[in-house]
This record gives sequence, structure tokens and C-alpha cells, in this order.
Amino acid sequence: MKTSTMLALPGALMLTLLFSAPLRAEDEMAEKMRGALVKVYVETQAWPVTTPWQKSSPRSSVQRGVVVRPGLILTPARGLANHIMVEVSEANSARRYPASVELVNYGADLALVKVETPSLRLRLAPLEIHDPITLDDEFSVWQLGGSDLLERFTGHVQQVYTQSPRLMLNMKTTLADAGNGQAIVKDGKLAGLVNATNARRQEGRVVSVETINHLLTDFDSGKMVGWPGSGLWTLDLLRDDLREYYLVPEDVHGVVVSRVIEGKTGSGAVVAGDVITHLSGFDIDDEGMYVDPVHGRLNMSNLLYCKPYAGDKLKAKILRQGEPMDVELPVPSWPLSETRIPPHYNDRRPPYILVAGLVVLELSRNSPTGDSQLRQYQMRVWWDPPMERKRIVYASHVLPDPANKGMDEIVRTAILTVNGKTITRIQDVSEALSAPLDGWHVITFEGVEKPYVVKSAELD
Repeated sequence: MKTSTMLALPGALMLTLLFSAPLRAEDEMAEKMRGALVKVYVETQAWPVTTPWQKSSPRSSVQRGVVVRPGLILTPARGLANHIMVEVSEANSARRYPASVELVNYGADLALVKVETPSLRLRLAPLEIHDPITLDDEFSVWQLGGSDLLERFTGHVQQVYTQSPRLMLNMKTTLADAGNGQAIVKDGKLAGLVNATNARRQEGRVVSVETINHLLTDFDSGKMVGWPGSGLWTLDLLRDDLREYYLVPEDVHGVVVSRVIEGKTGSGAVVAGDVITHLSGFDIDDEGMYVDPVHGRLNMSNLLYCKPYAGDKLKAKILRQGEPMDVELPVPSWPLSETRIPPHYNDRRPPYILVAGLVVLELSRNSPTGDSQLRQYQMRVWWDPPMERKRIVYASHVLPDPANKGMDEIVRTAILTVNGKTITRIQDVSEALSAPLDGWHVITFEGVEKPYVVKSAELD
């Protein structure tokens, strides 16, 4: 009896060791996630593009976030557009605490939100950043779900691709919720941030850890130089006749520069017709791809626009009329203010002018264009040669007024001149209206024969 008891005790001890260790590890991970994950509640109030003189009704939304610095939460940027109030809540609690937007980058779809309450800042603990994950890597997807309870899902990487200025991952996942800031976690560290999902197909998109590190490095440095603007157009060299035309030897590979946008990446270093064969230490193949040491074959746009910081210089090897050369490509910053058609007017009122019921705006990517010629501008802006116009100023619509009777055809039409002054930006309209022509304001439109004419006294 004593012998059997002695034999049973080690067996019981062994079972305890086998089953309690992983349970403790799982509990520790859950506790870690409870201290790092939050919900972000956002109240937004935008200026509609069609009625920019008044804000729309406030809207409420909720998204997820993860603590990456003491008191700083990483979350998708797009949900914060036109925010008027931001609050956060922690795991197992419905209480909301005030927060503020510390940094937002809509191009990368990443933002940093600051927790304002000191006691909550102390309770939240940042997650370390994991090394980059790549194809077929498995991971966990964590979020605060219903009733602010912790939820865990699984996923793995299906594809890695560039979406300037971001390096993105496509994932297969069991996550059924909308992708709005869930944390991708591997080995207890942050390995990405979910920004979109397709619940029916159980797929999603993830902002890579490389892009997250880029943002955090910028933030930690205090310089906030951001990403460079894309400025090189290239042509694949898959045809023998093209290789012959550009004097490319049989054993040389690369892509042809077809256009260089002034002031952007590569401007002043390469010209149309140059063949880029090496970039940042990597061989470029005839489709503009290179072999990344982590992710495998990627488009060279990752080297040009995703990895560099504005102000860097990239070492490259080129062929110019068949002659090999070493060059340095500048990667200057490209602020939104220099973009001919801005992607949006988030967090600010769209600039506008009312002229006798005519609503004059600057074209942006989210302007309602329908099938009008403005749609053509949006499509052509990337390859049109530089024009004198810094912006596309257009007539959005007309409000009821005797002065614009019969002028419906000018809706969503680009403005050429006001009182004889060529319009290159909306400020030009304001300046031109201060100098009427013999008591009249005369506005001409692209593709419209008759001008818009109104007495200046009526505007006064």
C-alpha cells in the first residue's frame, strides 16, 4: 500500500507539471494583453464637401488600439478623421477616459492617441515590437470585444505587398469583427495592426511592423519627417526590342525610368530613359522587383517610398544610354500642401467661395465628381505634365439665385479665369473678385462657351 502511494505521488506531480505550465503561460499572456489593449471611442463632425460652410451632424464610432509607448495608443488613423472628442476604455471596464490625438498619418493609416488620465497611464503597459513577420507565419489576433472582454483569434500571413507608403500583409484569420485596430501578436510582441477585414472570406489586411516602426521612429526623434512622395514612373524590360532600344546588355536587368516628377524622389539624379539596375544594395529585375531578405520578392517601391525617410539619399546603379553610372537618389518630403489634387481635407474645412450662389471649391480625391470632366482630372493627375495650376478649382453646384439662372451646365466644371485672371488656386478667385471688369464679374469655364456674368454690386 505504501509502495503504490509512493508511485502515485510522482505521477500526480508529473501531470501537474505537464498541464499547469502552459496554462500559466496562457494566463500570463492574457494578463499582458489586458494591460496593453484598449477601445478608442471617437466623436467626429466633418465639413461636407458640398456644403463646407456648415458641419454635418456628429457621428460616433469605436475602434481598437494597442499601447506602444507609455500612455500612447497605436490605432488606425482613418477613424479619427475630423474628430471632436476621443476617449479610451480598458479591459473589463466600461468607464471611458479622455484622450487626445498626438500624431496622425492618413497615408500610413496609423495614429498615436495620448491617454490623459495619469492613473490609467500607469495601469496600461506597452507591448514590445516584434521582428517583421512574413509569409505563412502564424500569429494571434487580440482585441477587446463585447462588454470590454478580452478576445483572441488566430491568423497567418498569405501575402506581403507594398501600398505606398505602407508595407502591408494580407492575412487569413478567424476574426469575424471589422478590422479597426486589432493587435497582431507573436511571441507576446506586437507584429502588426489590423486595418481591414472581410468576415465572409475570413481575410484581412494588416499594417506591417516595418511601417509601425517607421512611424514610431519618426515620433521618438521629434522630427516627424514622414515618408517621401512617389516620383518615379518605370517601364518593365520584358521585351527584347525594348532592351535593344535602351541599350541594355543581355546579362543586365532592371527597369526603365519613363518619367521623373520634379521635386519628388529621384528628381535631379535620374532622367527619363535611364535604366535602374541596383537600388539600396539590391538587384532590380526586369519587372521592377527585388529579393527582400525577410519577405522575398517585393516591388522596388518598397525601397523607394516605404522604407526611406524623407531627407534620405538612396544609392543606385543605372545605365544611361548604355553607360553604367552610380547615382544617389534624393527622397525629399512631399507635403499635402504641394499635391495638386489632395486626397482629402480631413481635420479642416475645405476652402470654398460663394459667388452669387455659385459654390466654388478645390478638387480633392473625395470630391463628388460623377461622370464629369472632374473625374478625368482625378484620373489624369498622376501622368499629366506639370501645369501652371497648383489646384483644380471648380464650380461644385449652384444654390437658388436669380444670378445663376440657366447655368446648370457649369456644375462640376473647372474654372479657367475670373475677371481675366487665370485661376491656379482658390485664393486667385478671391483676389480676382476684388477687381471687377467695369462693374461686372466674369467667370469662364473649361469646355463651356458662355461665361458666368454677374454685377459686382449684387455681390456687395
